Amino acid sequence: MAKKFINDKVNIETGGEDEYFASGALEIAIAAQDICFVKQLLDKGADPNRAFNEMRKCRTCFLKIYKSDAPKKCTNKSLMKINVLILFAWLPALLFAQNKPANNKLFERLQAITENKVDYYDVDGVTITCQVTQIPFSKENICKGLSIQESELKKSSPAIAATNFVFEQIDTLCGDILQYSTNYIVQNEKGNITHIIYMSVNKRCDELQQILTPLILEKKIPESVYNKKFFNTLNFAGRKIELGTYACGWTNVNCVQCPYHGEMSWSVHKDSADAALSVETQRYVTANCKMQAAQPTADEWVAVVFENQPLKARRITYRFEGETAALLLNTGGGNTHSLTIYYVVAPVRGNYVSCILSFWNNDLLEEASGLPSLLEKVMQLKEK
Repeated sequence: MAKKFINDKVNIETGGEDEYFASGALEIAIAAQDICFVKQLLDKGADPNRAFNEMRKCRTCFLKIYKSDAPKKCTNKSLMKINVLILFAWLPALLFAQNKPANNKLFERLQAITENKVDYYDVDGVTITCQVTQIPFSKENICKGLSIQESELKKSSPAIAATNFVFEQIDTLCGDILQYSTNYIVQNEKGNITHIIYMSVNKRCDELQQILTPLILEKKIPESVYNKKFFNTLNFAGRKIELGTYACGWTNVNCVQCPYHGEMSWSVHKDSADAALSVETQRYVTANCKMQAAQPTADEWVAVVFENQPLKARRITYRFEGETAALLLNTGGGNTHSLTIYYVVAPVRGNYVSCILSFWNNDLLEEASGLPSLLEKVMQLKEK
């Protein structure tokens, strides 16, 4: 039967991938309680957590294969495996429906700003944008907007009730660093396009997309997640920070720049490994892709206290000279300038924070801390 499954599948024009085919067949077998056939599909790598027939093109061929003769004997071990599998096949939907505590935990990490009617989000080192357009939902308009062919619109998300397409791009950002861009193009209640983009570096975020996308579309993101465009306080990983009268501004979600008083960007993660990956990826990209015109003059680990947590931060200083320095700092001269960057991973209020803090040599340093005023709001040096 397993051999026939493979042979029949090869001749079917599904327009999809093996995993879609196998998972759809698996769901039919589970519904029919055909334990032997389910076992064979599992052995071929079918994923019980993928929704049935995501491509919506293969139902007839699934049924045809299912009606084929299958072995009649299965072991008790196989039966136990299938019973457990059926539980896990339903588990994601049950969890999603009853997941308010998990959503609350997600909202602790999620931050957003709105600019020109576009919502920007950050969570777990992933950047998300959501734009509600006035463009009618159609394949022609989608392909034109994304510069893709209609044949590439072959995937949709079963987690979204409305008509939708999902399109993923993978680009090389720098060296062997990959950037994943997943586009959700959804028909909204006005018949127009709502466009959501997830951008992540060197990791996928499929689970996050399945949870967060419906919440965004159904307008279930709490107002507390959104930061004001003009501000003198920050929500830093759950703590309110007073900035005073400095003219600070957003350069991105969770990225604040205060002229002559430093800059910092951060993301809140659910575990330390993810936070560490985010910081190291940013360090690599900065060192290998953004600083070709600069020379590192120092690279060391220093003792700091970050949000009351004693730890080690990596501190790297880059030096710029001549025209590059004049261009970056708009000084109009050929003086030498330096940029100091701190890379931090820390447990903060039940989550983990990845944080990049930086300042230029001509920024104003506080005498007591040896840091610009923005940086000293969250970090202190043990030795200046």
